[in-house]
Amino acid sequence: MRFTVALTGMKAILAFACVIVRTVQTCGNPVDAVPLFRAFNPATGDHFYITNATEMGNAVASERYTREQDAARIFETEELSTVPFYRLFNPVIEDHFYTVSEEERDGAIASSECNDEGVPGYVYVDEGCGGEPFFRLFNQEAGDHFYTMSEGEVEFAETGGYVFEKIAAFTLEV
Repeated sequence: MRFTVALTGMKAILAFACVIVRTVQTCGNPVDAVPLFRAFNPATGDHFYITNATEMGNAVASERYTREQDAARIFETEELSTVPFYRLFNPVIEDHFYTVSEEERDGAIASSECNDEGVPGYVYVDEGCGGEPFFRLFNQEAGDHFYTMSEGEVEFAETGGYVFEKIAAFTLEV
């Protein structure tokens, strides 16, 4: 009887240790995640997101963007279980657009005159590594995509004409 209880307890400890090891081995280290900066250009109605502080500084100094709160934390380099978070820009409607989907990226480039602006960082595609939803909304009248982790911001943006499109990615909280 004692042996069975001890063995059962040992199995539980081993199972727990396997979960911890699996998480460490298959997910990026949250300590390595960096802020995803958010800015808004009131002249064009465009929201802009970037991890590079110098590029954000240039957008504020020379392109009339106003720095807002950090949107999330993502990885600057590819980590375990992450995928590229593609950045595109549509110069016709002056809108930055972000996606994890290569198909969506390629379609936007082909059909809506978007320019590929590279990869500002790497994100998760599900909550398996502790990521939380990073919501994507679009305002047709303003021609602007807006991204946030905050359900409160989603609700507020919807009162201002934004429509929820999808969960764009899974990111880490600021």
